[in-house]
Amino acid sequence: MPPKAKPTKAKVLEQPPVDEPIFKPWNSGTNLHSGGDLTEDISQWRVDTTTYSQSVEIHHNEQFTLEPLVITQGPYKGRHILMLQPVEITDYFRFMDLPPELRKMVYGFMLLERPPQRHFYASKKNRGWELDSAPSSPKVVIEEMVSIDISTYKAASRDRRPVRSGFNWHEKSAKRAGIAWDNYRGKVIGQEPSALALLRVSKQLLQESAPIIYGEHRFYFPDMGVMECFLSTIGGMRHFLKHLKVEGYMSTKCRPAFKLLKDAKNLRTIEVSHEAVCDRKRSPGDQPIGTKFISEIPSDA
Repeated sequence: MPPKAKPTKAKVLEQPPVDEPIFKPWNSGTNLHSGGDLTEDISQWRVDTTTYSQSVEIHHNEQFTLEPLVITQGPYKGRHILMLQPVEITDYFRFMDLPPELRKMVYGFMLLERPPQRHFYASKKNRGWELDSAPSSPKVVIEEMVSIDISTYKAASRDRRPVRSGFNWHEKSAKRAGIAWDNYRGKVIGQEPSALALLRVSKQLLQESAPIIYGEHRFYFPDMGVMECFLSTIGGMRHFLKHLKVEGYMSTKCRPAFKLLKDAKNLRTIEVSHEAVCDRKRSPGDQPIGTKFISEIPSDA
């Protein structure tokens, strides 16, 4: 006969004593509208409602609803609580289901930098229309194309990269603002989100939104070296560029920069400083900036 199996005892899970709470303090950033301390300020009597009230603002990193409950056992029996119930979103609309025309409008709202409007008055002179300052003439609103100023920045042990002009990394001031440089990823973390992150969502969104950010702005560079750094960094996005403006001329950087522009099939204008396109000295009456169209640039530039 086989040996008899020994009876096994069922495990008994140890339950915490009833008098011990099963929760801990929650550091949620919740605060009072009055600005006082959440745990010390006492609720105030309201005559209009004949109740005690306290206005609280609750912060959480996920969507929630509030469910009022009463504790039925334990040392806090009879206390009232507000439980945060997570919300599961099932009713949503997919962005890519929108028609392309509407998606393009959304890209414009997110990515286009709005220029300041200039107001003029149009008057008919010499068989044509000219801008006039006379308030009696018809009003004309002119919106100029926004220029995005580009410069470069080089972090320690990293290659030089193009950035918006005005970017200046100060480690001490950045730490106070909660911003830090991540050496592993080679990027700044902790800063406010940028709308340009839209270009990294998917290849389709990149192809649809890139013509807005690269084609509807003019990019300004202080010299040819900065322009070459920018063009080499954006890679295939050079195809969408339309308007460029460069101030300083560097013969050593001119040929590499213009060689990268071979991919810019939609390029319309390049504005360069007067000294870069003309050998004679500029007279006081000359314009400070000269515009060269693509058709005027020599093929061996």
